[in-house]
Amino acid sequence: MTVIQKTHAHFIYLAMIALLLSCQAMGCRKTKNRNEIPENLNKQPIASSFQFEDRTSSSGVNAVYRNGGDSGLRTMLETLGGGLGVIDFDRDEMPDLFINGGGILSEKKEITGRSSFLYRNCSNWRFESCIEFATLETEDLYNHGAEVGDIDNDGFQDLIVTGYRGIMVFRNQGDGSFQRWHCGVDTDAWATSAAFSDFNGDGFLDLFVCNYLQWSFENHRTCPENGSQRDVCTPRYFEGEKDSLFMNQGDGTFLEESKLRGIDKNGKGLGVVAGDIDADGDVDIYVANDVTNNHFYVNDGKGHFIESGATSGVDTGTRTMPNGSMGTDLVDFDNDGLIDIGVANYEGEDFALYRQVRIGNSGRYFFDLASKRAKLTAVGQSYVGWGTLFEDFDGDGLPDLIVNNGHISYYPTKTTMAQPPLILKNNQGTFERTNEDLLEYFANPHHGRGLATADFDRDGDLDLAFANCNQNIGLLENTVDDGEKGRAKQRLIIVGTSINRDGLGMSINLIDRGKPLTSIIRGGGSYLSASQKELLVAKTAKFDRFSGKKHPVEVQEFGFLTKIVENHSTR
Repeated sequence: MTVIQKTHAHFIYLAMIALLLSCQAMGCRKTKNRNEIPENLNKQPIASSFQFEDRTSSSGVNAVYRNGGDSGLRTMLETLGGGLGVIDFDRDEMPDLFINGGGILSEKKEITGRSSFLYRNCSNWRFESCIEFATLETEDLYNHGAEVGDIDNDGFQDLIVTGYRGIMVFRNQGDGSFQRWHCGVDTDAWATSAAFSDFNGDGFLDLFVCNYLQWSFENHRTCPENGSQRDVCTPRYFEGEKDSLFMNQGDGTFLEESKLRGIDKNGKGLGVVAGDIDADGDVDIYVANDVTNNHFYVNDGKGHFIESGATSGVDTGTRTMPNGSMGTDLVDFDNDGLIDIGVANYEGEDFALYRQVRIGNSGRYFFDLASKRAKLTAVGQSYVGWGTLFEDFDGDGLPDLIVNNGHISYYPTKTTMAQPPLILKNNQGTFERTNEDLLEYFANPHHGRGLATADFDRDGDLDLAFANCNQNIGLLENTVDDGEKGRAKQRLIIVGTSINRDGLGMSINLIDRGKPLTSIIRGGGSYLSASQKELLVAKTAKFDRFSGKKHPVEVQEFGFLTKIVENHSTR
């Protein structure tokens, strides 16, 4: 394939691979009841435009995250649960799955890790375990989360595993196996969600890691301390941690430069997402903190950050008080070309949706808390939300919302421990409940935590992977007819020729039938989880530009299925 050569060109973008939606991939061969759903968790359904089929039992995936709760110790460590990562580790263009294993809490108050899981996608909704050959050993770490990215720009996606007092880096060897990589990414903090992106524009992926609480068995307590039903305590009893920023040196090593780069605020970080939020050509960071103010780190273009949560209006919720925030995602939910921020919160708090507003042509902006306007407050406050994703799941061109839910308390008083996931349809900028009875997985309660999305069967729509506590994951096939009403999708795959191979953090503007669409190849997002690093966009959408870039972006068509897009960076 011929490539247009341009001076200072940073990326070649293989874009918009049209999919034949009728095609099917071939397989490889083949007191109160805590789980009873209260009535207020199933209010106001509307007719569903979504179609999902539960593929878990027939997929061959048996991956249960264990939190050590069977010890009866009722620790904070048990509450966070685990996530999963979508990673094409063998480069066969089929999304594979890494699932965190969790950990063990002994009666002697010893903390150890559990084995995690790696499943190769064999197509036709069949997966095979290959963790043993892959040598992904996580037993040294009580592990929670996963992030995926090509650290060394060799074309193979590498893996980050986070957990209690540790981070593991696994380098993809290119032969189906991984090697534990001691490269300077290290911490003794309680690491949760992570986000890869190129924060200083040198072409190499840097790593932001959320850190949670200063908890150990030395300051462990249960609540109520004198009650008959011992339960986990609120995180308010424990001090928060500062987050970590590791800068890639381009030679296979990282340096921890949090304070030097302006990442110096204490928080209780659970969720993080990275992208060009303010459309100025560099990558910003949003952090969802538990019961402390959320952080919005604005990049100055050189990889130094200014915390602007309060001045931008994205640090607190509807009562101007800190929420118990867990999952987070970036989205242009109203298709105005500006990136908005969504945050899943604790029971008794509304889901937060911050809408970006521009002030004339000044370049200045702020965020308006749009939860009520978007009708998200009508959903109710009975959920404890974790994994959070905004994507177009019904093929109508508007990003919908899915949240994975589950309580941290073993004995919640207002709701249940296991809760059904939420699926909300975007109806021209407002979100409405669907009739979950038509969608079996969404009608049933789960101990939900992480959530990721990918086109697992390569049929042109986004499928789902749910991570749960002490339960098998959930794999759902999206069976909506995208060809109906001209809603077919095409893949937008970003590949850097020599730097930032997955294009993480890039913001891409499209035009679909005269309307602007903005999409971000996110770093991080959701909760403890990593979704696929490609976009599905409407077949009618046309490439416009990369947000924040002053130079034009050339689009050249080659052959029948492929386009080449080159980006001329301002840096």
